[in-house]
Amino acid sequence: MRQKEKKIILGLSIAVALSIILNIVCYVSANKEQTPSAPTVDNVTTENTAAEEEKTTAAKKTTSESATERKNNDNTNSKIAVDANSTNDYSKCLNTQLYKKVTCNTSGGYSFVYPKNFFNRVDINKDGKYVFSADDGVTEYTVFSQKATAGSAQQEVKNLAEDYKDEFSHFYFKFPTEGVKKSGAFCRKIYGGHLNSDKTIGQYMIIASNGTYDYILKFKYKADDKSNNPKGQADYMADCFYRGASFSGSTKEIRTYNEFLSDES
Repeated sequence: MRQKEKKIILGLSIAVALSIILNIVCYVSANKEQTPSAPTVDNVTTENTAAEEEKTTAAKKTTSESATERKNNDNTNSKIAVDANSTNDYSKCLNTQLYKKVTCNTSGGYSFVYPKNFFNRVDINKDGKYVFSADDGVTEYTVFSQKATAGSAQQEVKNLAEDYKDEFSHFYFKFPTEGVKKSGAFCRKIYGGHLNSDKTIGQYMIIASNGTYDYILKFKYKADDKSNNPKGQADYMADCFYRGASFSGSTKEIRTYNEFLSDES
């Protein structure tokens, strides 16, 4: 075979071999499983930051909601708001503008007042019983009504007064001193005294009934004046509760602390 023919055959063989190799490479490349690229540091940082911001926003919302406890139910047309950070500082409650009126539409209907920046918790049950609590673990303000069962307002108050009398260890005030006070359709009894012998816990109480419904107001507090003629700041608050309760028999508006001290208005 001549030299020229050998070169031609060798060239064709090389071309065929290269073609086969190229086809194999293309086949492998086309069928190779694609592996996703790993997230970059920037992507991870962005995702974490977004998650942290979401957690922070939720935490702030929770804190904000718990700081002010607002309660309302079908029995009242007034929203009650107490600040969870409030402390029972009587000096912050010596102005009439600091008291809010609540109107309850259940059990005969009644209204009362409470200081807006004193209690840090309020519980309201479905029957419209209001229990305000302070941060000292002692001070508590309760207002509620219930169906009367004795048949008459006078007998109802006598029965309730007798039951609640046992809570007191000492009285500095009873109105009336004996029996109950009758005024129109209502009968009432009001107590002021201490719950313990060392007179460190006081309680002011209004018991009222119209024969159909009973109305109870109780204010338990750490006594700031242990005399039998109290004119302390806690007693001023009790005076506001008395004047602000629709069933107390009072016909006067709440007054300032200075007016209370001088017995004005």
